Amino acid sequence: MELTTKSSHVSVEQLASKLVLGYQACGLPIPDDVVESHRTAFVALLETGTWFTAQKRQVILQEIRRAQSCKLCLQRREAASPNWVRGEHDTATELPQHLIEIIHRIATDSGRLTHKWFKAVTATANAQEYIEITGMLAILVILDSYARGLGMTPIEIDRLRFPTDTAEPTRETNAAVVDEGAWVPLMAVPKSEAQVTSGLPEVPNIVRAMGIVPLAVAQFFQIMRSHYGLQHMNSELSRPQIELIAARVSSYNDCFY
Repeated sequence: MELTTKSSHVSVEQLASKLVLGYQACGLPIPDDVVESHRTAFVALLETGTWFTAQKRQVILQEIRRAQSCKLCLQRREAASPNWVRGEHDTATELPQHLIEIIHRIATDSGRLTHKWFKAVTATANAQEYIEITGMLAILVILDSYARGLGMTPIEIDRLRFPTDTAEPTRETNAAVVDEGAWVPLMAVPKSEAQVTSGLPEVPNIVRAMGIVPLAVAQFFQIMRSHYGLQHMNSELSRPQIELIAARVSSYNDCFY
């Protein structure tokens, strides 16, 4: 379906309400908040970001999808070390090679990324671009995995007809960040008395990790929250069973956490 532009003063909510996902065809009771968060996420992906234009974000999404069938990535994934396999990525776009490398490695082998690799790729692409790509990739993984879980084919990027949003990215960096030893600066969070006493963070690092690009944080957690809570989940599985499945899948996906 065709989505209009920012210049037409159509809100994200209005665009999202027009987006047909087709989930009802699966015959399963899909929670309304999940459907709404997915619609909003798709529209957010189509808009100008902080560091990339709407058009460049469309291309990035296409490349994220292409990474899953890249022969080089598949060979690296099977190798004891990805550094043992040389070659060129199979690409769907004409993005610069350093962006293609970031997209393909995060999409297919994120569990074995190293700080040395990160420093190499961000010598050309800055940390803010890296974060924006990571946030987009994480959102698309949720959308595509959910569709496949329902037995559906993920929505084609081209079918969405991305808005001809001509706004320029602000390329603003969040100054409220701190260096705490991570690969990128983390969102600065004042410590409360309770946090000092307990030693436990009140704002998890997973929230702070993309803090250098606040828009990436907002867009990712908009969709993530609708999948994360268990209190409203209507399931015959117990919470321990659900968390066991989640832990196993996370391990299979080489999730660092």
